[in-house]
This record gives sequence, C-alpha cells and structure tokens, in this order.
Amino acid sequence: KGTLRKYTPLVRERVIALKQARIDRQKYFLGSPYVQMDYVKRYPKQERPSLWFIDESVRRAGLQTHAPKKRTQGQNIVQRHRFPIKTIVGLGRIQQACDFSRE
Repeated sequence: KGTLRKYTPLVRERVIALKQARIDRQKYFLGSPYVQMDYVKRYPKQERPSLWFIDESVRRAGLQTHAPKKRTQGQNIVQRHRFPIKTIVGLGRIQQACDFSRE
C-alpha cells in the first residue's frame, strides 16, 4: 500500500509542479481536467495520467484549492429556488383570506 503501480514518482512530481504553476499564476480553472490538459501539452509523447491519479497526487501534496460549499439549508429559500416574489406574496394573501373565511 502507498506505492505507485501504474505511474512513476516522476509523473507525480510533474503533476504537482503543474498544479503549483496553475496556483501561482492565479488561473481561474484549477481542477484536475485542466492539469491533465497542461500535462498533455507539456509532455505530448507521455501517457496522460488519470484524473483520479491527479486528484490523489494533489491531495497528498496538500495543494487542494476547493473551498467547502456554503450551507444554504433554510436560508432565503425563495431566492435560492428562484421563485417569483410576486407569486409568493400573492399565494400568502390567498392563504390568509382562506384562513379568515373559515372561522
């Protein structure tokens, strides 16, 4: 366990260097598909590493760049689901009228 079977340590070092270069140049796209495309451009005769291998190498090197998603449960649900505000207000008034007429 912990040893490479398909790729060499040289490939791992190259992947880490490409990821670090993308971070240093402040590129907008930092994901593994873009690192894979950079690898193919830089080393066209070499076999391209898999996305899983790139993700794993980047994770082990501590270069992950994604931030955790914001928690959105129950916060501003109307805006999050893009419901039309006018319709929501109208439905609320209809509900109030129904509640009032039942009494």
